[in-house]
Amino acid sequence: MSTQVIFSVGVMFAFAGLVQASDPDILFDYIVPSNVTVADGNFFTYTKFQTFFDGPGGVSAPHARPHATGLFFVLGGRFEVGFVDSTNKLYTQTLETGDMFIFPKGLVHYQYNADRKEPAVAIAAFGSASASTVNLKR
Repeated sequence: MSTQVIFSVGVMFAFAGLVQASDPDILFDYIVPSNVTVADGNFFTYTKFQTFFDGPGGVSAPHARPHATGLFFVLGGRFEVGFVDSTNKLYTQTLETGDMFIFPKGLVHYQYNADRKEPAVAIAAFGSASASTVNLKR
């Protein structure tokens, strides 16, 4: 009887550990690299996306985020989006202003502005503090 109780308690603790799995707690508000001397508003600003989808036909080439699910929210224009699941099935959708799309964690996905005349703008958010990107090579 005591062997069954010990086994049951061990299984319960094993499952409790799985249920509590998540990103590690963030210990600092932010970390400044050693080569940065001033952490002002410019430190937190990234401007390279300003022209990313600015013109017709702008493309975010196929990539994956192994540590984060992505949420893609269209602010203006139209996007063609899609991802490939682990069975190699392609899911695609045409998004318009106000639409959102979920890119599951770890799956290869893409977005592009298919409109040949109008720019498109979207915001992406990720379900991890360490979203990282893995780009597909040609």
